[in-house]
Amino acid sequence: MKAIINFFKRLFKSAEYELTIHHLGEVKKYHVIKVYTLNMNTASFKTINKEKHLLKSSDKMSWELRKINSEVKS
Repeated sequence: MKAIINFFKRLFKSAEYELTIHHLGEVKKYHVIKVYTLNMNTASFKTINKEKHLLKSSDKMSWELRKINSEVKS
């Protein structure tokens, strides 16, 4: 029974990501639950603490998005 409950918890759990942005020699990491836009000049996303971020730049920025393993522990 516990295995079935854990299966459904994993099935409906929202995905979490680690977003790393490289811009003008700085590296910033964010724990993200929703991504709205990611491109060379704009990044728009919502972090795990429900804060919305909008980053804009006239210079190019690079980014990496990595899915965080969201296993439910029994």
